[in-house]
Amino acid sequence: WYAPQSGITFLDYHGSKDQVQNGAAANQFNYRPVIRRQGIFANYMVRSRVDILGGYLHSLDDWQDVAGVRGDYFRANDYFADIDYYLQPGSAISGRYDLLAQQITTGGLGKQSLHDWTTAVNKNLSRSGNIVGRIGYNFMSGRDPSTAQKTKASVLQADVAFSF
Repeated sequence: WYAPQSGITFLDYHGSKDQVQNGAAANQFNYRPVIRRQGIFANYMVRSRVDILGGYLHSLDDWQDVAGVRGDYFRANDYFADIDYYLQPGSAISGRYDLLAQQITTGGLGKQSLHDWTTAVNKNLSRSGNIVGRIGYNFMSGRDPSTAQKTKASVLQADVAFSF
């Protein structure tokens, strides 16, 4: 499995964040949930032409719908897969799939999932590689874990990334 441009990363995060619950509603309130994330991600470069990436992220966050009423958790098991094919130095075609399996545990709507597909063409716009142009297409579908509202979206985008 050894390849000089390959690796494995492990993530373990435990923190909190100030947030507004039920924003702009009559029952809006401030809340500081505890946020937990654990994940593992890996990539393997094949002959400097194909980069295969994959990952898993587990989330367990405090969730509160009503001020002062302790209750639920936001739980997620998310999977990521990506493949990049380098046509020549400085240009690549990429494809990515994300499966986000999420739920709010107590009183929630059960497990919901989102599927996110992305394809793109990337090209270095500078000799040093610090400016990259990208044209991509994204299709996402699934249900939100807090409302079970079905979502479907397609996005065509072009952007330029600057790294200094």
